[in-house]
Amino acid sequence: MLRLSIPEGAIPIEVRLWNGELLLPARDAVASVLIRSRRALADIARNPALGFARGYVAGVVEIRGALVPALCAILETNLAQKGVSLLSRWGRLLTPNSVTRARRNAMAHYDVGSEFFGLWLDETMTYSCAVFPREDASLGEAQRTKCDLICRKLILQPGERFLDVGCGWGYLGVHAAAQYGAHALGITQSPQQRDYAVRLAGREGLEERCRFELRDYRGITGVFDKVASVGMLEHGGRGYLGRYFCAVAAALREGGRFCLQVIGQLHPAAVTDFTNTLFPGGYIPTAAEVLRHAADAGLVCRHADNLAEHYVLTLRRWQGNFQAARGKIEALQGAVFTRWWELYLAFSEAAFTVGRLQLFQFLFTKGQIRMPLDRGFAVF
Repeated sequence: MLRLSIPEGAIPIEVRLWNGELLLPARDAVASVLIRSRRALADIARNPALGFARGYVAGVVEIRGALVPALCAILETNLAQKGVSLLSRWGRLLTPNSVTRARRNAMAHYDVGSEFFGLWLDETMTYSCAVFPREDASLGEAQRTKCDLICRKLILQPGERFLDVGCGWGYLGVHAAAQYGAHALGITQSPQQRDYAVRLAGREGLEERCRFELRDYRGITGVFDKVASVGMLEHGGRGYLGRYFCAVAAALREGGRFCLQVIGQLHPAAVTDFTNTLFPGGYIPTAAEVLRHAADAGLVCRHADNLAEHYVLTLRRWQGNFQAARGKIEALQGAVFTRWWELYLAFSEAAFTVGRLQLFQFLFTKGQIRMPLDRGFAVF
């Protein structure tokens, strides 16, 4: 039998079996989890995170109550702890994140269709943590604020060569070219993202100063004055952190600046099979891992921040948009796909809320350079 307990001070939740038995009783529970079959219980016991997720998607695990508070409570029990099967560990060792596999992994997540993402992202099509100048700011305003913060941290100047590693649908590169006069290059592994970004630059009349290429970070050529990378490092895999920072450092001129935004965690932990289902090949690093590998590559950390509260707000807005477009999403992608993504967005908000995940933003320089006393930027 699966043994469950609620740590002292944790959010109370009730877990009930198909036969009415209470597996985890709780007074004043915020929500109730109903496990509808013996097989679903066995799947959770064998691989908690993936078993729970598959059960929820299949409808054999039901959450009664608000989804995000329920998931916050679940994260504080061992019902959805970080279970990683031995078979999964072997599989990842046997399939390293080569250039070819990295492209396949990126396409598995991002090439489900720009139409799908367009149904619930904001008008900038930015799929990473926004920075909210006010709690009631629109998601689009918050994403533009985030892009502007990155450009100000970089002290981006007209005519400078700017590289966006993992450019998504291209908004940061377009913003850098349009608002700061930079010559921007964005690289991505997703053909759909590249094609969308090229069209975006064309609509803004920026084809001469804003280019996008289908390229792995290991294939970067040229030297740039400023580099940014937002939400890309997480896809690279644990064994590739050093290679990633060496590639960035090689692309950055001496004295240049690099802004990195990355989902992180406080302590090293294995990637769950649930996470790997949606983000194949990925790894969530700790701040210590980031700083160590960056230093080994000759990059000096000059500023660091944790924007976890901003990601909670971002995910809350995404979920609202997702639920508003749920009928269209289900018609486009099917019910199973829709439930996976619904759970992923809610799980992510819960993980940031309870501190399982963090959102780091680092500013590095290549080599030790003199910084102005007034940094010229602030996070709200």
